[in-house]
Amino acid sequence: MIWSLSAETSIHKATSGTAVGSVAHSSVWAYAISLVMILLANTLPGLLPGRKEIFYPILVLLSVSVVALQWKDTPLPKRSVQRWVTWAVLVAGVYSLIVFITGDGYGRYGGSAFLFFGICPLLLLLLVRNKLIDTYARAFVNVLALLAVLSMALWVLGPILGILSPNCDIRNTWNGLGVELRSEGFFHLLYVVQSVDILGFSTVRNTGIFAEAPMYSFVLCVGILLEWYLAERPRITVICLLSLCVITTFSTTGIIFLIAFCALECLSSVYQSGSRLRMVIMLLLVLAFFVVADLAMLLIDDKLATRSGSIRLDDLSAGFQAWVRHPLVGYGLSDTNSVTRYMSGFRSENLGFSNSFFDVLVRGGVVFMALFVVSLLGYLRTAGKLKNAGLLFVYLWVVTITTFHPVALLMFSIGVVGLLSPSIKGVRVANPMHYVSH
Repeated sequence: MIWSLSAETSIHKATSGTAVGSVAHSSVWAYAISLVMILLANTLPGLLPGRKEIFYPILVLLSVSVVALQWKDTPLPKRSVQRWVTWAVLVAGVYSLIVFITGDGYGRYGGSAFLFFGICPLLLLLLVRNKLIDTYARAFVNVLALLAVLSMALWVLGPILGILSPNCDIRNTWNGLGVELRSEGFFHLLYVVQSVDILGFSTVRNTGIFAEAPMYSFVLCVGILLEWYLAERPRITVICLLSLCVITTFSTTGIIFLIAFCALECLSSVYQSGSRLRMVIMLLLVLAFFVVADLAMLLIDDKLATRSGSIRLDDLSAGFQAWVRHPLVGYGLSDTNSVTRYMSGFRSENLGFSNSFFDVLVRGGVVFMALFVVSLLGYLRTAGKLKNAGLLFVYLWVVTITTFHPVALLMFSIGVVGLLSPSIKGVRVANPMHYVSH
């Protein structure tokens, strides 16, 4: 009788553990988190009134749920937990200090962003330990790839060839003035938001569901980084697809990213090849890079000669002038008016800011910036070529406005993982970008 009861208890525990493990390893969580993260990356649906205050808490709730399920399946070592607690306390301390001095925590949106920034490294540590990082990286990239295919198809058939006509519209206040506009779209998968003139060529930009082409380009570039550096077997076809979509956005930032990405990987591959002609090949690659970079500079010069380029330069000036007046904790996490006061008059119809570096400094000063600097330092301790990902991401972050966006905070959290778990190391000789925790 006692044996029978013991056996039944063991069977119940095993069955319960299997059920929990099955739920914890379900890809539904990965796709749900990925979708919400993308919606929060300045998509027009995500910018509708009240949406981001709903979506961000949902993202935090999903993240906490996955952490709980993963923890029950395979808890972390005590040392890793202690280090994560240190990070969480640092994030909470920075948020509390800024709110205490400025009285501005950006409401539910700002609080949720800081919660996600604190939780995300723990989530990544658990995914790495349970060998699920590949599943989550692929889920994010798969959602992006689907959006890329659909937006490019509609972009060609609609604005470019004129075969399709707009069949929907959406509210759009993404102009820095708070004025509501209506943007036409195609099946709510592509909105006509921006056009561009480059080297005498004028066309509509592929902005997908995003409020602007640079933001779409930013998310696509992050997708490329995740696919190449985190996926166990990077899919070249998917990387080419995302790269093509970046080109259709006509984002100078995205095009320069693609050039730098290819250059870094070519140089790294040749350097590690051990070939006798290694130095000659590297020299040829460097020369080729300078030729392509020269073409990129033509794009930049042409961009800076336009209104958009002038606005980007003015953002640097306005951001610096605003920050130096409140350098320690800034003006408050929701503040946007302080930097506007220092913008030039020529841009009165476009008061949007486009520089994350100074946006962080203006909102939260050097105290807020400390979190991002610490995160980036973590990339120096990551495995293999993941350092390249950190370098490329820094470039994307500085020239795009992504201060509270979870996609950007995810990339910073990868750096935090490098600080929290020194035992992370590459496990594949041919492609040491995938890692597991021991």
